[in-house]
Amino acid sequence: MPHTTKHFPFLFPQTQSTVLPDPSNFSPNLLSNPLPTNSFFQNFALKNGDQPEYIHPYLVKSSNFSLSLSYPSRFFNSSFIYQVFTPDLTISASQKSHLSHRSHTISSHSDLSVALDIPSSNLRLSHGLSEITSDAFSGIIRIALLPDSDWKHEAVLDRFSSCYPVSGDSWLLKTDPVSVTWHSMRWRREKSRDEVVSALVNDVEGLNSSAITTNSSYFYGKLIARAARLALIAEEVCFLDVISKVRKYLKETIEPWLEGTFNGNGFLYDRKWGGIVTKQGSTDAGADFGFGIYNDHHYHLGYFLYGIAVLAKIDPVWGRKYKPQAYSLMADFMTLSQRSNSNYTRLRCFDLYKLHSWAGGLTEFADGRNQESTSEAVNAYYSAALMGLAYGDTHLVAIGSTLTALEIHAAQMWWHVGAGHKMYEEDFTKENKVVGVLWLTRGTADYGLRLLSGENELVEWTLPALNREGVGEGWKGFVYALQGIYDNEDALQKIKLKWF
Repeated sequence: MPHTTKHFPFLFPQTQSTVLPDPSNFSPNLLSNPLPTNSFFQNFALKNGDQPEYIHPYLVKSSNFSLSLSYPSRFFNSSFIYQVFTPDLTISASQKSHLSHRSHTISSHSDLSVALDIPSSNLRLSHGLSEITSDAFSGIIRIALLPDSDWKHEAVLDRFSSCYPVSGDSWLLKTDPVSVTWHSMRWRREKSRDEVVSALVNDVEGLNSSAITTNSSYFYGKLIARAARLALIAEEVCFLDVISKVRKYLKETIEPWLEGTFNGNGFLYDRKWGGIVTKQGSTDAGADFGFGIYNDHHYHLGYFLYGIAVLAKIDPVWGRKYKPQAYSLMADFMTLSQRSNSNYTRLRCFDLYKLHSWAGGLTEFADGRNQESTSEAVNAYYSAALMGLAYGDTHLVAIGSTLTALEIHAAQMWWHVGAGHKMYEEDFTKENKVVGVLWLTRGTADYGLRLLSGENELVEWTLPALNREGVGEGWKGFVYALQGIYDNEDALQKIKLKWF
């Protein structure tokens, strides 16, 4: 956790959720600490814990007092890619324990590992038609695949049986740096200033907090972030007359959520898993897109952090007053600390092995964790970095900008399917330029504009889809804005034809 948060141990009012699952698959000694809600082993913690998880390069399934490993085959076509679970090796109990009704217990976990205790009085290993049976066993079993089933390799494996194969003894991770700034780094069109100011004035005039009809944490947060962006545009084009109205709107919309006075919804603290839920989400698992069961936390809270960062920038007195609440929202998904007295789990959404976020929360999926909207994941960490700028917290700026860079890199690697992309099979890549939803074991095609990041090929591929029935004007605006990064004349013309 950024070091400044320890001075602000603010917690939102506690609640007893009626929809959250019990963390019964965790060992009792772990229940006093915040628990992971989007980890690489999340399926092992939910319901019977018998859905497989992808722990590269294997699928691992724990069920019926056994552990099965699969080196999965891949099925693919033009619409999706998925990995097929076929148990290649099973370790099971020859006599099921009568002391436990669960097939396993999670006894410990870390960023890159998890320990499953499987009750058993005897141990049995099976692979194909072969079987090895053992009496009660405690220790380490190492399993290796002989290359090409050639037994001449057995002596080499025996020789190094006590070693763990790695590529070197240390790794240096380098990311393309992201310079977090408040304003655009490419604004050079002074001749367009009058048009921008005119549109800005029109948008600010439309701000009216009393006219907001949604009480969804997601859509409300987006309205807050949109208004905050207007203040930064006003600074950039040196038209400061509108900032006072934006400030008033941001105060009216953000404060009720931070003070717990928002009518119909609000932030609450769940001690069972250790995190923020919404009032609606504490009684309805589907409310707020599943926020109450820890779905999409970085998306929702990222919008609030953006608004808070901007308001703290333009009104430092307000920022100081609400700093404890602001840091509590940030800590929900960006805690780094592993202290036993932490209120939030470590990096709730970010996977330190895959180096990107997951969004699925406490829902069991046969395909494991998933994430759809990489752009909103990027926004979450970027917004946290902006909040660091507003509060002079260089540690938070560094963490936020690093996670932003990693999220962008992952989006380009796993979600964007450009020319020369070798990650996925040609049947898929020749028809798609973007993965709609990425799962641990599956990727699906989609025209989802949520994933775009300004790459020319991706935008040009998407433009024809805007003529399809049902495509809203908002999505078109995103694509035109992205097109403007590399072809601003054509993009500006499209925008003028649509809205001016």
